[in-house]
Amino acid sequence: LQTYLGLLAAVVTLVLATISGMLIFHLQTAKSEEESRALIKSLMATVYNTAAIATFANNQQIGQDAIDGLLKNEVVQRAELTGNRGISIVSERPGGQQNAQNALVEPIRSPFSEDEVVGELRVEPNRDWIAKKARESALTMVAWMAGLIVITTIIFMFIIRRTLTDPLVNAARQLGKIVPGQSAQLKTPDHLEKNEVGA
Repeated sequence: LQTYLGLLAAVVTLVLATISGMLIFHLQTAKSEEESRALIKSLMATVYNTAAIATFANNQQIGQDAIDGLLKNEVVQRAELTGNRGISIVSERPGGQQNAQNALVEPIRSPFSEDEVVGELRVEPNRDWIAKKARESALTMVAWMAGLIVITTIIFMFIIRRTLTDPLVNAARQLGKIVPGQSAQLKTPDHLEKNEVGA
């Protein structure tokens, strides 16, 4: 019985850890993508004025400085600044995957007129970095959950052993020592007298 309960607890623990691990990884991936988009928006806001001046003045050097500033952060895979007056600057992190469908696009307005759109700033998130962050976060959370599940299982097994398995084994030993025809009573531990085992 004790071996059966131990195996059952181990299987339940393994199943719970697997299901929770997959769920946590999925949730962490979505959370990492959301956080990366918020970070990229913040970075775009930081370089917006510089990009606006570069686009309005058609100045490649100023525009390149803005784009290089974006790519210094690992969350950015690719950045592109284009303008109506001919400026076109593209920088990309080497070795990464393009992520055009998730690109964040900010129209660049003239520094002198909010109504005039003079260009566009397009930034693609770094999918490899996002996946890495999601994995790290998920593994940390899964490790904590697995630890809690294991500790809970050990406590559960201790309680089952103390309240069910050990008393039944002791009762079986006592029954084995009783000689047929003798009057003998089984001794029940005090803490079990009022439950199913003591009855």
